[in-house]
Amino acid sequence: MKSPSSIREELLRSLFRSLIILYAIGSIVIYLIVQEAIERRTNELLRSKLKDFAEDTRVPPDDSPGREHEMGNVFHDFFDSELGQLYSNSGTPLRTSLALGENSLPFRIVKDQSIPIENITLPNGKPGRVGFFSFYPKTHRRRPPDFRIPPLPDPVHLSVAIPITDERLTLRILGLTLLCTGLLMGAAVYFIVRYQVEKSYQPVKKLVNLTNTIQPDQLSLRLPCNDLPEELSPLVNQFNTLLDRLETAFVRERSFSGNIGHEIRTPLTELAALLGNAIADLEEENPEELPSEVYRDANQICEHMNRLIEVISAIHQAESGRELVSPTAFDPGETLSDVISTLSSDDIEIQITDERKAGDKTITTDETLFRGILQNLVSNAVSHSEADSAIVCRLDRGKGETLLFEISNTPQSIGPEDLARISEPFWQKDASRTERANLGLGLSLVDKYAELIQAEIDFSLKDKQFVATLEAPNLGDD
Repeated sequence: MKSPSSIREELLRSLFRSLIILYAIGSIVIYLIVQEAIERRTNELLRSKLKDFAEDTRVPPDDSPGREHEMGNVFHDFFDSELGQLYSNSGTPLRTSLALGENSLPFRIVKDQSIPIENITLPNGKPGRVGFFSFYPKTHRRRPPDFRIPPLPDPVHLSVAIPITDERLTLRILGLTLLCTGLLMGAAVYFIVRYQVEKSYQPVKKLVNLTNTIQPDQLSLRLPCNDLPEELSPLVNQFNTLLDRLETAFVRERSFSGNIGHEIRTPLTELAALLGNAIADLEEENPEELPSEVYRDANQICEHMNRLIEVISAIHQAESGRELVSPTAFDPGETLSDVISTLSSDDIEIQITDERKAGDKTITTDETLFRGILQNLVSNAVSHSEADSAIVCRLDRGKGETLLFEISNTPQSIGPEDLARISEPFWQKDASRTERANLGLGLSLVDKYAELIQAEIDFSLKDKQFVATLEAPNLGDD
């Protein structure tokens, strides 16, 4: 497969090709203009000769004593050095210039006062041009004694030719000059354009070198936007914006990896300590804990780890879009009651307010994803509410066929500045890394699940209450 050419080479070829085409067109135009001017000048000269020869053509008088004349035999002497021939009205040659010798010129009868001109090959084989003119010759006949107007002579037809060798030579010299000039200019233009293209490419080469210096551990570096060509500024700005997003993504990825390690290491440490104590208790006659208690605690730790791994896997699958959506019709109120029954707390009251109409309590969407959203929202509210506070869940109908679910609770210390990061995976309000301070794991999954079922999720603070609002559409049978 042929590799694509560089922009520099393509630009150089395009400019050079364009200049050559423009020069060729300009040369052709110049050549045609000069050719037209030379032909017009030659034709004017030929017409002038024809008119002069016609003016000097005379019919001698009939009664010239002692001499016999034929009509049209009076010419100036210079006519014989020209290529001319005079014809009668019937096409009979009346006079032929000495320059023609035994040759002849074409015969034409011109019925108006125009002087047509044609290209011919002269008797000597060289190119020429011939003109035709029909006229009534002047006469020297004397008037009759009775003053009668003598009759007009018959019209005669004059053919005059001139060589155009000099004209052709001039055009050849002009064409050769334009060709040689084009070759020299083409070579000069090629190197000049190449130099200019290389010079114009220097900012791009500089940017490429700067880009190569940016390593994964130097994502804070940015390309300079000053002193750049106007065409490169949008590209550099977009590249810097991409670096901003990439740096943010790297920071979040590192934070995400570190938090995953901590979340997994904590239960493993607890499990190791629990088993270590159990082994030590086996050597004593009166152990502090019964084996059943150890097994129960170990089982709880394993269940916690399994849940943690499931949530991490769910976040990854939701981000990659591999979750399948299977819409079914169900009552979200019943689903909410099931979720609350498994997440209820002794010191926190959960209230449900259902404002839907009696005959309009079902929605068609993915029940599994919807249940996962409710579980994470309710679990987040239970885990991060102040003691002896209430959690309020409200179900209502939104615009159209949408379902509106709202849950509010009194958070433990969440401010407006925390809302922008509250759904980041493993985001924590502080660096204590306690389980109850970790907000982002479940809420990040809520964002992904809401996106899959085309729902809108919003987090806000109202009167010291943390409010999560979910508006889920009716997916129907699609």
